[in-house]
Amino acid sequence: MIKRPPLFAILLTAAGLLPFIAGAVLSFAGKGETIPADGSYPLMVGQDGIGILCTYGLVIFSYMCGCFWGFASKAPNPNKPLPYIIAVLPALYAFFYIGRSLLAQAQHGDVLLHLTVGFTALLVLDFWYQKINLAPAWWMTLRVPVTCVVVLCLSLGSFSLTT
Repeated sequence: MIKRPPLFAILLTAAGLLPFIAGAVLSFAGKGETIPADGSYPLMVGQDGIGILCTYGLVIFSYMCGCFWGFASKAPNPNKPLPYIIAVLPALYAFFYIGRSLLAQAQHGDVLLHLTVGFTALLVLDFWYQKINLAPAWWMTLRVPVTCVVVLCLSLGSFSLTT
């Protein structure tokens, strides 16, 4: 069994953390109105940090839900529905709590809180899929540090709203 993630998985995962890190950093930058110069199209401006954390967080959370469905499809007995039911629960959480908060234009702090709780819960499910041997042997080696970085970035974004 491979305990170390494939190099390409490590590289793509690290690249996937960059928007979280950028969102956390930008959440502390430019609290005032920054208007880009006419004719310029900046990729990001200071007040984009929280929006990046919220929207990119929802995208990645949804992506992780799909990973669980893939794990469930590897179950040795497809007539036992528990791995599929567990795989669907995070998507329902994303819809009812995270997505609805975004659509209702709830306070960004609420969205960040739901994302933080959600990513923490995903890690618990990661452990469960690993325990029942549906996740790759190296999965937790990758997921634990990545989840720590994501939760830290979301927490920093929440903290920036209070400063």
